[in-house]
Amino acid sequence: SWGGPDSWCPLWEEASARWGVLSDAQVIAGLVGPAHPCDVAVLASIDAGALCDPGDRIGFLRAVDRVVGFVAALRADAVVAFAGPASVGAYLPEVHLEQELSVAARVSRYSAGKQIEIARALATTFPGFKAALRAGEITGAHCTILVEGTRLITDPVALAALAKVALPKASRMTPGQFAKEITALVARFDPDASGRARRAIAERRVSVRELGDGMGFLGLVHDWATINAIGECVRADGRRLHQTRRTTTNAQVAPDAHTATVGTAAVTTATTATAGITTTAAATGMVNQVQGESEGVGEATADACRADALAARILGVVTESGEIIWEREAVQVQVQVVIDLATLRGEVQNPCLLDGMAVPAQVGREIAGYANAFRRMVTDPVTGHLLDYGHLVYLPQPLRTYVLARDGGCTTPGCTTRAPSRLQLDHATAFPAGPSNTTNTHGRCTTCHQLKTAGYAQIQDTHPDGSHTWQSHWGQRVHIGPRPYLPGHHTTLGDQPPQPPEQPPDQPNEPPPPEQPPDPPPF
Repeated sequence: SWGGPDSWCPLWEEASARWGVLSDAQVIAGLVGPAHPCDVAVLASIDAGALCDPGDRIGFLRAVDRVVGFVAALRADAVVAFAGPASVGAYLPEVHLEQELSVAARVSRYSAGKQIEIARALATTFPGFKAALRAGEITGAHCTILVEGTRLITDPVALAALAKVALPKASRMTPGQFAKEITALVARFDPDASGRARRAIAERRVSVRELGDGMGFLGLVHDWATINAIGECVRADGRRLHQTRRTTTNAQVAPDAHTATVGTAAVTTATTATAGITTTAAATGMVNQVQGESEGVGEATADACRADALAARILGVVTESGEIIWEREAVQVQVQVVIDLATLRGEVQNPCLLDGMAVPAQVGREIAGYANAFRRMVTDPVTGHLLDYGHLVYLPQPLRTYVLARDGGCTTPGCTTRAPSRLQLDHATAFPAGPSNTTNTHGRCTTCHQLKTAGYAQIQDTHPDGSHTWQSHWGQRVHIGPRPYLPGHHTTLGDQPPQPPEQPPDQPNEPPPPEQPPDPPPF
């Protein structure tokens, strides 16, 4: 027995005396079976790079993996002690626990919730898997697959029977193989399969999230027959569109419209020329022809054609002649494009922000060109502070618009919500005791707003630039600093600050116009 810390020192001294006369290869050969607390110190004393024999390297890696499993089980114990048992029907207390763990572990609130769910399931429902994890016989990925794959089964007898069959197989399977095995076992042991199927149908949904490089993801969860039919339709439309584009790659495209056959109909997409960019209005933006920049962007791949075909079917309008017509300007979606003035004019190539997501300067200029559908956000090129925003389509809500633009997303630690449409204006000191101004208001998502209103968090030390101190119900404090909209020229990402364009030599130098202070914030 390893006992407590007091018993480790004698054991370690005895083990060190024995291992001191052994080679690294002999020590590795002895590190078999379940992991032990002292294995970490033993492995740390071995120079993995000095191991010459491939068998020793494999043995060392296996020993490290067993220790990783041991630590993962130890962390699961810590998470259960942190969160306690599940609170049935208590939404905000559970979200509060997720938020506390999110701050403590420096992960998103969603990840914290998953960690709590898995740790609780291992402690109460699957103790055998937890013991196997502690011994290093399985990985944390196996446990995650088990818990997520069985989360809809509520019968404890069925869960125990499933775990008894699954545990011996888990140690011999990769996580991918184990996921397929769990799917088969759930179908075998679930006594409420038909009811679960009905509940799953009721939970069909659509999800949207941002990706990098100015892209986004759209996902649909529906019954398999519907998904299969949609997939076949998209594949067929994509094949026809791809074939059409391949045959017209070298053809001259009209500057105002591009028509391609999709299925039995046609897709007409408007194009707009701005700043040397000809943009075919595709949902993914992948059919862009950029003069003098990236190579191959205008060449439509099969995947891009499938994406464009799906976008045309969703956004298009079928006319009497059978055409699907879609103009991107007609789709009223509000996003925030943050671009400094020099970049907007093409003088420098500083990165821009699209709903808080960094995008190249060219992409920012292209999207800002759609002024009738997008509000343009302009920043000072020196300080990076917000100067102005467009009023072309949407009626401004001055304070809300300014604060949400200033904060760039939910300001709660661990929350990743950024889209302005999913944010609310939160008063640090509740109204009417607290004023509605830039010092007392911050952007917060609905859930974080509810938590703060319910007393699970406090906002302190607020300032007009958005900086403040967030304190959790359990006393964790996080300072939220001011958020510069874009890096100013004194903090450019390049080695040299961007220089203003040179004046042509044949023009006389003109005195600079008098400086005008920026307009005050629109409230």
